[in-house]
This record gives sequence, C-alpha cells and structure tokens, in this order.
Amino acid sequence: MTTIVSLSTFLRWLREADGHKPKPANPKGGQREPREVRTIAIEIAKTTGFGYTTIIGELRKLSIKNISRQTVRNILKEHCFEPGPDQTSHHRSYMERALIPPIRELPGEVETLDLNELEVRSYVGGQVKLFARKAA
Repeated sequence: MTTIVSLSTFLRWLREADGHKPKPANPKGGQREPREVRTIAIEIAKTTGFGYTTIIGELRKLSIKNISRQTVRNILKEHCFEPGPDQTSHHRSYMERALIPPIRELPGEVETLDLNELEVRSYVGGQVKLFARKAA
C-alpha cells in the first residue's frame, strides 16, 4: 500500500481513522506567552503606568528578550489597560518638578533689591546679562 501513496498520506489516513481531528494546513497565531511574563508585564503597567515600548525595555532588562510590542499590547488590552501613558503626567519636566524640592518655601523669604544697589557688568543686545551689587 505504501508504494501507491506517500508515507505521510498513509500516516494521515491512520490518524484520521483513529478519530483525530486533521491538522490545519497553515495554523495561525503563535504560542501564548508564559503566565510569568504576562504577570510581570501587567505588574509593570500597574505600578509605573509605562507605555508598551517602555514595558518591553523593562522586560528586556529582566532578560525576557523574545516579546514583541504587539504581544505586550494584547496582554494589556486583555486586562483593560489604556493604550499608553498620560503623556503630560509622565513627561520629564513634570517628573523633575515633582522630584526637585523648592528652593524657598515662603514668598516672604525672597530678598528684594533696589535698582540703585545694582551695577550692570555685561549688557548684550539690549539685555542685561550680568549684574552685581554695588560695594557699600
């Protein structure tokens, strides 16, 4: 019998005779990411509010190299996360303002100067570039 048909066809006939479902000719999709990777990506998104690309960078720092941006996007969409961070709240200047303490807390502590006490040292293009107090 095996001389009339190829070996793969004969084995397929045997599988189908046993009641197995036939394999699709071109299976779509890939393997799901492991549960640990999914959990880590969700935890990073919850705690930091990072976007997809930044989460991929954080996963790569943890030696998880084979994950795409689309996979991270799908994981976060399954768990009802927004597409990306709120750009205004995580912008660098906003973060710096939040982290740097003010120099003086109360407006009453600001020292006022009289213009008669100042000496212009550098004057460029109609603007004062350098000034100092006059010697008392």
